[in-house]
Amino acid sequence: MILAAGKGTRLAPLTRDYPKPLFPVGDRPVLAYLFDLLKQSGIKEVVLNLHHRGELIEEALGDGRRYSLKISYSREEKLLGTGGGVARARDFWDGEDVVVINGDNLLELDLRRMILIHQASEAAATMALKPLAAGSAYTPIHLDGEGNLEAIGGENRPGTGYVFIGAQILSKEFLDLLPRPGEPACLIRDGYRKALRKRKNPLRIRGFVSTGYWREISTFPGYWEANLDFLRGRSPSSFYRGRDEFIRRGLHVGKGCDLSARNRFSSPVYLGDGAAVGENCRLGPRLLVGAGAAVGAGCRLQDVVIWPETSVRKGSVLENLVVTPFGKVKMTGEK
Repeated sequence: MILAAGKGTRLAPLTRDYPKPLFPVGDRPVLAYLFDLLKQSGIKEVVLNLHHRGELIEEALGDGRRYSLKISYSREEKLLGTGGGVARARDFWDGEDVVVINGDNLLELDLRRMILIHQASEAAATMALKPLAAGSAYTPIHLDGEGNLEAIGGENRPGTGYVFIGAQILSKEFLDLLPRPGEPACLIRDGYRKALRKRKNPLRIRGFVSTGYWREISTFPGYWEANLDFLRGRSPSSFYRGRDEFIRRGLHVGKGCDLSARNRFSSPVYLGDGAAVGENCRLGPRLLVGAGAAVGAGCRLQDVVIWPETSVRKGSVLENLVVTPFGKVKMTGEK
């Protein structure tokens, strides 16, 4: 299950018109990266919960055939939260363990190994974690010496703290802790914390520590850094064609691009398939032009992400902006 129902308020005003899981990072939406991760792990059926601008997600993905997946939808008339969303959708997997991933995360994860460890340990739930960086604002998660969840939050605990990276495996036993379907709930508050408080028949919660790439795009700095990662070649490893050549040259020109004469490039610059650029433009550094986008003549673009099928007027001088069909937004989130 991919959690895709949130309003994305920290990415407003972009999320007023477009749902966060469809935001493009590099040459594809966030959800496409997650689909790759799931398929590589042998998962063929996915359910997404929908609420805010959910019709756009359903329109973009359809039944999942174009992604070689079977996609189903759990529509929420009112937002139910992470726990409520999972509880409402649990009939889709009929008592089996379920992989649950946040729809605003980009990550590399050995999910197949995580599943095997979860099954072998007979855990009620397994959380994907990374070591917590010093000074991080994320809530620390603590494991015991055997890799079992010991605490969420709390200061001055010995050993390494970890951060949850948005992927987990949940069993029926764990899901039974949540309120009945249709009621709002939080997986942390109503699931994990409740499991930790159980004294009689306590549930075993495992931590799976990953060293792979992880980026959360729920804020403008996070979204911008994810696109910078793409330009630096640090995104999930399957993320685009010609990766090695692009990292070496600092310039990618997609299929069917229309480039006029006398343009100057300062790497890295990525032009998606079918992009068009007029003459006498200065492009880059740190420019990403989405598929089918059009840049008019005489533009100066630096530190800019242009969404697919978006036009930039000739003579525009743009810096530190996300340019979308709905308008331009500064990297700080201001229009």
